[in-house]
Amino acid sequence: MNAVIPGAPLRRIVAATSLAAVWMSAAAVQPGLAAVPPARRDHHLPAAASVRLVPAHPLPARAAPAPRPGVAAAAPAPVWPAGGAADVDLPAAGPARAPAVPALARAGVLPVQVGSATASRLHVQVLDHATAQRAGVSGFLFQVGRSDGGGSTAPVTARLDYSGFARAYGGGFASRLTVVALPACVLTMPQLPACQAATPVPTVNDRAAQTLTVDLDAQPAPGTVTTMASTSTVLAATTTTSGGTGDFKATSLSPSATWGVGLQTGDFTWSYPLPVPPAIAGAAPGLALSYDSGGTDGETAQTNTQTSQVGEGFDLAGGGFVERRYKSCADEISTASSKTGDLCWGGDNAYLSLGGRATELVKDDTSGTWRMKNDDGSRVELLPGASNGAHNGEYWRVTTDDGTQYFFGKNQLPGYASGDQATNSAWTVPVVGMNSGEPCHGSDYASSMCYQAWR
Repeated sequence: MNAVIPGAPLRRIVAATSLAAVWMSAAAVQPGLAAVPPARRDHHLPAAASVRLVPAHPLPARAAPAPRPGVAAAAPAPVWPAGGAADVDLPAAGPARAPAVPALARAGVLPVQVGSATASRLHVQVLDHATAQRAGVSGFLFQVGRSDGGGSTAPVTARLDYSGFARAYGGGFASRLTVVALPACVLTMPQLPACQAATPVPTVNDRAAQTLTVDLDAQPAPGTVTTMASTSTVLAATTTTSGGTGDFKATSLSPSATWGVGLQTGDFTWSYPLPVPPAIAGAAPGLALSYDSGGTDGETAQTNTQTSQVGEGFDLAGGGFVERRYKSCADEISTASSKTGDLCWGGDNAYLSLGGRATELVKDDTSGTWRMKNDDGSRVELLPGASNGAHNGEYWRVTTDDGTQYFFGKNQLPGYASGDQATNSAWTVPVVGMNSGEPCHGSDYASSMCYQAWR
């Protein structure tokens, strides 16, 4: 069964919105095109001087207009928890008081509720948002310690209220919220990789109530902020890369880029050529808006299949990219306390997307020559020396069998002079060369890190 036809009207609406944006942008820079006047900021016009209300005929009260379907209301500004600490007195512990979920009591004005079947007093501390940002946390940091004089750890249930910042960021932010444990040194030395090692804590995310519920062990700690911060594990309400609304981590090639289609699928394709200025010498580049309904068939909620800059199902024919993939350094480091979220060299690999086609690039280890996995005779070269911020200034040149050359990541156009506009066509990430022979490998971890081209 073809799934394209039922979704076709929605795709046409999205595409029309994108085309309207392109037309408005063109109208702003090209003479002869009628520009759309900007919307008024104030739609309430002043009343005429001769108009006055008649007391005997009061105007009926008007209900607020119903929200328009499909139009999202503006998200309120996030309200982050302020830093603070509070002691929470709990009912006396005892064998008769051991429910599966203990009764929870709020820690003063903090957005945290705690409960325990064995501890009678808990100390709760919340760190301010600035501290969380320095630690690389998108939510807030908190700590829970036992302050009733008990000498052992106490099982505690904590419930966090994130309603104040549930819509702080996009990408299904609320659905991706969870709790992780961080070393205490993240408060004083967040720049160290060892202090960024996060351990997931089993979390129940109630999106309807906008709360996170976790079970943890509270260490015996004095009710002093300084002592507690330096000795207790720090917990963070932060986000993962995926949730109930999809996967939002950094994306590589979309599955739909290699989706196979046939004549019997019913795919609809369409192209609209865009005129470009004639070249001074040689052929002018081709540019067009192209649409293929089959390009959306490979999209699911669990992959980050973002639309192009011109709309769902559309592509700006004439563009493309080369992408390299890296692996997690956590797979290279054997000591659990030293594991990091950094990227490490993952070998020679590359993937090309050009002209609506995606293919893997394969390197011949003997000759060093690169070729497309589905070789069509094009010449593929990885070259050094570009001023693009990547290690060795790497960039790519692809020469098709008709002689057309495509440059990826060169950053400076031919004839570039100081002060000219660069293309910013190389995206880089810090990468560690852990092993001998890998790019940027040095005497220690810190000296083995450099910026490598990602796309």
